[in-house]
Amino acid sequence: MKTLFLFDFDGTVMNTEPAILASFRHLFETYRTVNEFTPQLQVEVLGPSLQTEIPKLFPDEDANKLIPEYIEYQKTQARRLIHPFDGAKELLSYLQKHNVPTGIFTTRLHQSLVEILKEQDMEDCFSILIGRDDVEKEKPDPEGIRKAMATLGTERCVYTGDSAMDVLAGRAAGVFTIGIVTNEGKRSAIVNAGPDAVITHLDEIYGLIDTHPQWIG
Repeated sequence: MKTLFLFDFDGTVMNTEPAILASFRHLFETYRTVNEFTPQLQVEVLGPSLQTEIPKLFPDEDANKLIPEYIEYQKTQARRLIHPFDGAKELLSYLQKHNVPTGIFTTRLHQSLVEILKEQDMEDCFSILIGRDDVEKEKPDPEGIRKAMATLGTERCVYTGDSAMDVLAGRAAGVFTIGIVTNEGKRSAIVNAGPDAVITHLDEIYGLIDTHPQWIG
């Protein structure tokens, strides 16, 4: 049986960090001050859903107003900053050639995920897409991982993500979990979460496949 290769999206497959930071910076400039968007907060916002972060960062504002404003700003002003990480398309092509199912489980909303994949000509790279609005519980709850496995009928899964909550979700689901460090500010949290492997580049997954040939066998 093939193993499902499931990936987080932002910071894992797609380099969205510049767009995310630009969009949050816009909110800080509008509703707080840009100086309050500290380096620590710039790391914190990389990963959690907007539904979690915006009420926390802007407790005096209406999140139902700010979330659409963030989404619209990113879509119209910051989307041009988004691009796949080096090696992402090649890895997904390699897995497809070996008939290995692939998918995304992300805190990004489903429609936004689809739009970006289409813009990057990657909409056909995945067997399943699970966004924040496709599950009841967000990471680190493993609901999305289990849903992907059940939908595709797979009993084995490798989940790769760039945050501690990705690692915790993978561990809770009982799957092989890879922490990828694409922002050094997140390394210690990723390592402390206890992934099965830590990498800094998607190309390192080929080496893991070599040591686990059953994944694509």
